Amino acid sequence: MVGEFCHIGGMRTSEIADLIVEAADRIILPRFRALGTGEVQEKTPGDFVTIADQEAERFLTERLLAAHPDSCVLGEEATAADPKVRERYAAAAHGWVMDPIDGTRNFINGTPDFAVMLVETHGGDISRTWIWQPIHGRMYTAERGQGATCNGKPLAPRPATRPYDGFADGWAVGTTAGGTVAPVPLRTMCAGVDYPDVAAGRRDFIISTMGEDWDHLPGLGLLAEVGGVLRTDTGDQYRVGTPYRYLIGARTPELWALLHRGMNSENADWPADGRKPYSCAVSEDRAQPDRAP
Repeated sequence: MVGEFCHIGGMRTSEIADLIVEAADRIILPRFRALGTGEVQEKTPGDFVTIADQEAERFLTERLLAAHPDSCVLGEEATAADPKVRERYAAAAHGWVMDPIDGTRNFINGTPDFAVMLVETHGGDISRTWIWQPIHGRMYTAERGQGATCNGKPLAPRPATRPYDGFADGWAVGTTAGGTVAPVPLRTMCAGVDYPDVAAGRRDFIISTMGEDWDHLPGLGLLAEVGGVLRTDTGDQYRVGTPYRYLIGARTPELWALLHRGMNSENADWPADGRKPYSCAVSEDRAQPDRAP
């Protein structure tokens, strides 16, 4: 059972989970498959934001700062509007990293794979994690050293065994990690669905060639509590602002090492120059995998 870690005068894990659900119910879900004219904008080519992203982030930010006035929120949309938010977050001992709607393109297209994601950090280290999948009805939470849950039930994934099953994005789609696995298919393009799939044992790994802190930190928060890892191509554990050419999130350190050796082998089918293309314009016209709760 995940505990109720909180600061004196701060919000309990369950209270923040309830707040996230409230934001989804009040702001996000009423716009699902109902976005009006002018409610979708393109921040940069292929990178979209909706009025629901913006309003949900403002709502959650205001509530978090009211309860934790000395903290700083690193939100995707606030950072897009003011890059100096990163500097303020870096200077704060207590912080939050938020993606109000992860999988915005899926949300715009009316497909169910989107999520609200939040992590709490102290000194840059993750202390608590929340991932809410409104359509799937799954709330994932994790607290450092206390485990991870889905809808209050502890995650206890099956052991990772061959043949390993995972997914990827960008140039890593189709990789075999040097012959270690079958050609890897495209992921859902919602980290708030993909990382929980790995943490819960529905998949064994995820290879990412793109994404920001708010995309990856919640996944790390879950993986770390079920014995998994999220490391860069150089073997560093992912943290806020960590540079990478690719990331591998795996259910065990041993599987990470196996995939990493394969990706870096002379036969690995990844770009020789190690570039990290970042494009949100990857086609998502694909069948969605079945996911049991």
